[in-house]
Amino acid sequence: MQLQMLGIDNGVVKLQCEGDLTSHSLLSGDPLAKILGTTAFVGPLLLGMGGVSFVDSAGIGWLLGTHRRLEAAGGKLVVHSVNPRVEQMFSLVHLSTVMHIARDEFEAGRLARSIKNGDQ
Repeated sequence: MQLQMLGIDNGVVKLQCEGDLTSHSLLSGDPLAKILGTTAFVGPLLLGMGGVSFVDSAGIGWLLGTHRRLEAAGGKLVVHSVNPRVEQMFSLVHLSTVMHIARDEFEAGRLARSIKNGDQ
């Protein structure tokens, strides 16, 4: 898995994830902390997953752990642009009942702004 910082727009961090999100890709630690640092879990974070082709249980665990850390620090994770194969996996484990998952970046940005403003 490769995680790339796309920028920060109005306090909303935008990242793009590509490749497989698996236990193997997470062996070297938390890729998010490497990019943003451990104190960057305070605002809305958009994670584009259109380039992710496979997610295993460790990848889902990483997403849930990231979601929890962001929430504990007052931030939110919004996953978006999930490819159909990965979306099917998310559906099987009912991930959308726990996390924010948006259809595309536009919807994710709108959701992040409403979260930031407390309109959830």
